Amino acid sequence: MNAWLRPHAQSLRHTAARLRAAPFAALANVLVVGVVLALPLSAYLAVAHVQAVTGSLRAEPQVSVFLAPGISKSDSAALEMRLKNTTGVRTVRFVSRDAALANLKSAPGMSDVVATLRDNPLPDAYIATLRDEGDSAADTAEKLEQQLMALPGIAILITVLAVNLMGDGLRDALDPRLKKS
Repeated sequence: MNAWLRPHAQSLRHTAARLRAAPFAALANVLVVGVVLALPLSAYLAVAHVQAVTGSLRAEPQVSVFLAPGISKSDSAALEMRLKNTTGVRTVRFVSRDAALANLKSAPGMSDVVATLRDNPLPDAYIATLRDEGDSAADTAEKLEQQLMALPGIAILITVLAVNLMGDGLRDALDPRLKKS
C-alpha cells in the first residue's frame, strides 16, 4: 500500500505547490475543464427543449376560415355543411369569438394585452382539419381556399400548412424516437 500511496502523496504536494505559485492559471484550468464538462449537458438540454417544442406543434394541415362580423346563423350553418362535405376535409370545428379570446387570454404573457382591449376584436371561425395524405393535403387546402373565397360572409381565409410542414420536418429531424436504426 505504501508503494501506491507515496507517489500519490508526492503528486498532491507538487500540485499544491504549483497552485500556490500560480493561483490564477490553476483557476483558469479549472474553469476550462468545467466548461468542457458542461457543454454536453447544455447540448442535451437544448435538444430536449427543441423536442418539447416540436412535439407540441400540430402535425395536421388545417385551414382556418374567419367569418365576417354579422354573418347570419343560416349562412354560418351552410358554410359548416359545405366544409364538412368537402373532399379531403376530415373534421370541422367551430371556434366562437369568445372562446378565441379566452384562449388568447390564457396564453403566456397575453392576459395584460387582452386586458387593454375595449371590445373583442376576434371573429368567429371554423377550423377545418384536412386529411393528411402527403402532398395532396396542400392541393386540398388550395382547392378549398379557392372554393371558399367566393362565398359571402368569409372575411379572411388562412391556410396553416407551411408551419405544420415545418413542424413535421423539425420533429422528424430532431426526435430520436422517429429515427430508424
